Amino acid sequence: MKDAVVHGEIERQLIRTLSTHAAVPAFVRRMAARIESSPLAYRLAHGVFWSFAGTALARTLALAASVVTARLLGKQGYGEFGVVNSTLLTLQTFASLGLGATATKYVAELRAKDPERAARILALSAIVSAASGLLGMALLWAFSDSIALHMLNAPPLAGLLRIAAVGLVFTTLNGAQVGALAGFEAFRKLTWLNMWSGLLGVPLAVAGVWFWGLQGAVWATVATGAVQWSLSHFAVRDEARAYGIALGTAGWWQEQRVLWSFSLPALAQGIMVAPVNWAAAAILVNQPRGYPEMGVLSVANQWFGAVMFLPVALGGAVLPVLLERVGQGDSRGARMVLGAAVAMNTAVVVPIVAAASLASPWIMEMYGKEFGAAWRTLVVVLITAGLVAATTPVGNLFAAAERLWLAVLMNSGWAILFLGATFFLVKWGALGVATARLIAYVIHVGWTLWFALSFLRAGKQSSPKGSGA
Repeated sequence: MKDAVVHGEIERQLIRTLSTHAAVPAFVRRMAARIESSPLAYRLAHGVFWSFAGTALARTLALAASVVTARLLGKQGYGEFGVVNSTLLTLQTFASLGLGATATKYVAELRAKDPERAARILALSAIVSAASGLLGMALLWAFSDSIALHMLNAPPLAGLLRIAAVGLVFTTLNGAQVGALAGFEAFRKLTWLNMWSGLLGVPLAVAGVWFWGLQGAVWATVATGAVQWSLSHFAVRDEARAYGIALGTAGWWQEQRVLWSFSLPALAQGIMVAPVNWAAAAILVNQPRGYPEMGVLSVANQWFGAVMFLPVALGGAVLPVLLERVGQGDSRGARMVLGAAVAMNTAVVVPIVAAASLASPWIMEMYGKEFGAAWRTLVVVLITAGLVAATTPVGNLFAAAERLWLAVLMNSGWAILFLGATFFLVKWGALGVATARLIAYVIHVGWTLWFALSFLRAGKQSSPKGSGA
């Protein structure tokens, strides 16, 4: 706690300097002054800064590892690695049961006013995520031969899928724990976790590929997941102790109704993306030269993740604040948080997308000369990422407003559009799949913005005068 106080004073001094120093541009001084004068704005800025730092570091290290891995494996090998990872991510999405979002929501709401219930929620998320992770591992292990043969058109991948199944337990547990840390607003800890897992993960990935090829790359993914789980486990215990939350399993099943009222709707909202991306990848790898094209798409998707690092970081910081504001009935504060998040995402992501698109031929050649000609695929993926990034904060509004089933309906529409377009465009390989995803997101963003504008307009009309941060 003493360390947190010291860091808090340093942050406040930095904001004070930015708001008063003559060398700082006027618009930055005005923004810093507003942050300094508003407790809500300061909380948001604090979370954004540390989430941004941690996610940026993690993405940078992941990109470095992907460049080395792709150069060593080539298009065919990197395509196989990409589809194994996509399969793992899909099963992780199901195994997570929405428990990360559940931990974020209830820890943010209960950590101060009801620590006993917060402890039960933490126990529920840990026990259920462990059970679902083990079940997912068993299912992937049992059906790996069928998946590799009938869905991925590559029987030799069965052994790699069984290796990846081991990592499913760690990634599922880690997802619930990271959600809890976001609920505690422990963004500085998350930054350190990202740093250490990245610093350990990059050499593991390079060594694995260098000495054992594709199998080593998959084992490195499993080992990195184990490191992340162990680090986040101790971080959650530390945060719980700081808030006086006594961790244990007593009474955890009393909270089982949370699974039906929030976790499953949250799962249904987020369940579309990874499985639908996996289905599109399965369609691609079943085409002639499908795995080299999958290698191209996997490389481009690394940059999708790189562009999305700001929305991911900002979303982790925004969600607990937005949940609290909506929970308190503070419509004005909720609008301020959401508006600031959308504006910040747009301002940062647009120049990144533009610069990376211009540099796309050189970026692709970093992964090996055989990737260089596929730069158009990267441009389409970057444009898609920019569009998604700008509107990602609206997704937090669905959770805060408890409109998760509406989000499920909208995401279902996106999935149908994406896969339908993929069937028609897959003959153009990775570029066709990337274009299909862009078309689906353009339409999806339209109806998502319609919901956001309608909700905020209704909130503005119903907000009492004088409400605020």
